[in-house]
This record gives sequence, structure tokens and C-alpha cells, in this order.
Amino acid sequence: MALTATSAPRSSKTESYVDNKRKEDIRHANIKSACAVADAVRTSLGPKGMDKMISTANGEVIITNDGATILNKMEVLQPAAKMLVELSKSQDAAAGDGTTTVVVIAGSLLKQCLTLLSSGIHPTVISDSLHKASIKAVDVLTAMAILVIKDVERDEIEFITKTLNCLPIANIEHFKEEKLGHADLVEEVSLGDGKIVKITGIKDMGRNTCVLVRGSNMLVLDEAERSLHDALCVIRCLVNKQFLIAGGGAPEIELSRQLGAWAKVLHGMEGYCVKAFAEALEVVPYTLAENAGLNPITIVTELRNRHAQGEINAGINVRKGQITNILEENVVQPLLVSTSAITLAAECVRMLLKIDDIVTVRHDSSF
Repeated sequence: MALTATSAPRSSKTESYVDNKRKEDIRHANIKSACAVADAVRTSLGPKGMDKMISTANGEVIITNDGATILNKMEVLQPAAKMLVELSKSQDAAAGDGTTTVVVIAGSLLKQCLTLLSSGIHPTVISDSLHKASIKAVDVLTAMAILVIKDVERDEIEFITKTLNCLPIANIEHFKEEKLGHADLVEEVSLGDGKIVKITGIKDMGRNTCVLVRGSNMLVLDEAERSLHDALCVIRCLVNKQFLIAGGGAPEIELSRQLGAWAKVLHGMEGYCVKAFAEALEVVPYTLAENAGLNPITIVTELRNRHAQGEINAGINVRKGQITNILEENVVQPLLVSTSAITLAAECVRMLLKIDDIVTVRHDSSF
């Protein structure tokens, strides 16, 4: 009896092409969705950034240019786009500021990644190169930093003892004159719909400060409170990492310049990827200039020239509408804000690059 051998079916080139095409389509869709989120908040970057009016489901209206608030209230359904919302939350937890910057940088990096992918560079190669570039960027920023705080006291002292510049007393037997504070008057006064305790005539005033925020409506008050929160978070950053760097887009341009020079000595595809990383960082000064009503191309070009001549603190002074030594203008930011933004943005982009499929799991009531 004759036996007929049946050969196993082979995958055709067409099937392989369709499979790869699906992975590319998913990766591109993820990147474009994430970029859409970044573009939505980009106009809010910087002191001259635009505000967003947010209308919630319960009828609440919020007017803000705080990136964390905008993204937190935004209804995002696409999984990849949600990653940028979480990215903003991570930056808020790590530094308390730079929530818009980190998303804008991530969006710019993703756009550069689309170009690299279209050139045929493998996602893993791009991911590894971005990781190396982010480490190099942090090193460059650290070298630019200025030490500003030493011997920070961390003792927890009650608010009133700080205000009166006195010492707390736990036992009546320790009641001594040198431990007392002095104020002419302590009174409860009405202010608006509420009441506050007002202390006047304080002798030997301490370093404590109380900020009373007033406004025409709750929209103004809420935005002022968010701005104060960001300001206090900046101080917290300086306590955690006691270094400052220049603001106004100066560090991003300097990073772009130094990383661009480094890319020229790298071999193979890695050099192209690092160069793309360097170009992506220019989105910060470009957007700052654009939101301030300046010509972004002219401003960024002049910044490149100034930094090439060794002016590493040259940045955009949005109040004067020109490029100045931003450090002399006291436009500074904590080192932690910038290093955290670049590190977290690079990590988020690397995660998105590695995704080649989306699996939807239906809820099963049996679990």
C-alpha cells in the first residue's frame, strides 16, 4: 500500500508581510494618539502659555494652563494616549512641576521616532539609543547645575512657633521668657464668607509666611492655588536636590547642541537616533517662543548661534521678547525638574516603541 507524505503548509511571504504591516500600523497608531495628547497641551507651555477651559460631566468649569490638571481632567480612551496622562502624573509626583514639559518632550520624541521607523531602523535600536541619550543628557544637565542650598533644616516646627520665632513648650515648668514669642494682637476676623486668625505686631518675626489668596470667583482662586502649589513644589525640589539651572529653554538648546556633537562620533544607526533625540529637545524653546508671540524659527536659530559661541545660559526672556542671559534675569528652575522630565519622557517613549499589538480583555463575571 502506497503512503502519500503530506508536507506542512508554509507561511507565504504575503502572510509575513501582513503580520509585519499590522505591527507597524499598531505602533504608528499608538504614536499618533500619544502625539495628539502632547499637541493638546503644547500651547499651555511656559509663562505665556494659553489657558484651557475644561467642562466636566457634572457641569463644573475649570480654567487652567496647568498640564497635570488638563491631562487629569481629559477623557482619554486610547491606551497609548493614556500613557502620556500617567507620564504627567509621574512627573508631578517626582518633581511637582514640569508636567507640561515632560509631555511636550515625549510628543516631540515620538514624532522623531516615526521618522526613524520610516527609515527602516528597528524599534529596539531606537529604544536603546534613546536610553543612552537620556543618560548623557542628565550628565550634561548635572554639569550645568549651580549649588544653591546648604545645611537645610528639616525639623518639623509648628506653624505658629515659626511665625512668632519662639520655641514650643511641652511642660509648664519649662515656661521661660527666652522661649516666648510676642504679638500685639491675636484676633479672629471675618473675610468674605469665612473667618481667619490674624496676628499683628509680631516682634522678632520668623521666616514663616502665610499667603491669603483672594479672587473674583472660584475659577480664579482655584488657578491661583494650583500656581502656588507648583511654586511650593519647586521649593521642595530644591530641598531634595539642591541645584538650579537656567530656564527659558537654555538647558534644552545646550543639550541639543552637545548631544548633536556626540551623535557625530557615534557609529551606525545609533548616531542617527541620538541626533533625533537632540533635535526633539528643541521643541521646548520653539514652543516657548511660539506661545510668547515671537518668531520661533528666528529665536531658535539665534539660540543655537549663541550657545555655539559658549553662552550656555542664553535663553528666551518672554517678558522682554528677546534672548538674554537668563541666569542674570533670575529665570531659573530646579535641576530635578529637568532631569526628571527627560528621564521619564524617554522611558515612556521607549515603552511605546516596544508595543506591537493591543489585546483587549473582556470582563468575565466568574472572576
